[in-house]
Amino acid sequence: SWLVFAVSSIFWLKPYISIQTNAPEAAQYAFEYGVIVCVGSLGMFLESMFSKVHQAEGNMIVPTIAQIAGAVCNIVFDPLLIFGAGKIPQMGVKGAAIATVMGQVLAAIITGIKGFRKIPSPKTVFTKAKTIYKLAYPSIVMQMMFTVYIVVLNVILAKFSDDAVTVLGLYYKIQTFFFIPLTGLSTCIVPVISYNYMRADYKRVRLIFKDSVLITAAFMVVGMLCFEFIPKQLLGIFTKSVAVKEIGQTAFRIIGSSFLPATLSLMFPVFFQAIGKSRPSLMLTLTRQVFGLMPVFYAFSFIGLDYTWIAFPVAEVLTSVVGIVLYRHQLKLFAAEPRQNLEQ
Repeated sequence: SWLVFAVSSIFWLKPYISIQTNAPEAAQYAFEYGVIVCVGSLGMFLESMFSKVHQAEGNMIVPTIAQIAGAVCNIVFDPLLIFGAGKIPQMGVKGAAIATVMGQVLAAIITGIKGFRKIPSPKTVFTKAKTIYKLAYPSIVMQMMFTVYIVVLNVILAKFSDDAVTVLGLYYKIQTFFFIPLTGLSTCIVPVISYNYMRADYKRVRLIFKDSVLITAAFMVVGMLCFEFIPKQLLGIFTKSVAVKEIGQTAFRIIGSSFLPATLSLMFPVFFQAIGKSRPSLMLTLTRQVFGLMPVFYAFSFIGLDYTWIAFPVAEVLTSVVGIVLYRHQLKLFAAEPRQNLEQ
């Protein structure tokens, strides 16, 4: 996976950057940074794989330590490599990229201390890889589509102004703060739901999912309130531009209304992935990011900039409705399946 990503990034990086900006200097910086980070991403791939092994065993301490250590390494070496210090030359944006790679490698080393077993036969590797990708392809598509729809939205917003593009970028920076707990919760509940699903303990599966949705909703309510009532203050953390703040306040309030329905639209795909139902998970992902968001965003762009942001709550509500239908159907399947004897 890393080799394919590293090689392909050399070819698609420049076209991707050209879509995002027309400024030659910014494009050059982006290419210099991107090449180093993409080609040097082996540490990120390894750390991600090793962390999942620890998580599957219920050990979240090692991955947490690795993430913190990698972040600290990045923070420490960023200024040293960017501006130079002593015998360390000034490398600018290339130094920032190298610091990022160093942090990823350190995290990979920490998570890899468990050691390696003997490499299995090619046939075994192929069989296991096939099973893994069969279950994981909704997540893969979800990550890919995030990049695709960001590019599409940026292209649409660029017709209005660069400030509108900036607002979208700031939204994703800020919303990450509220979505991080959701991401962590999703990672933790997948093995728990999977375990109980395989035991045919469907009551516990429903209970775990219900509690997870309630916890997620609590974080989403906080995020919604912040975006609705203090959008100016949130924007002020990152920009002093009056135009960006003016566009952003309207955008943040409209997008903020999507946080609560996003609880379901984000958790339903996790649920279906956990029980090995990749097709419903993929369907929900595509509904949220492709069929729901991009067409509505594009259509509303003909009415005006302020209307484009309505696409976010529309997409979340649509995905939630589809998710509820699929979830209720799955509950009926649970009721129809014979319950195994858990005492055996």
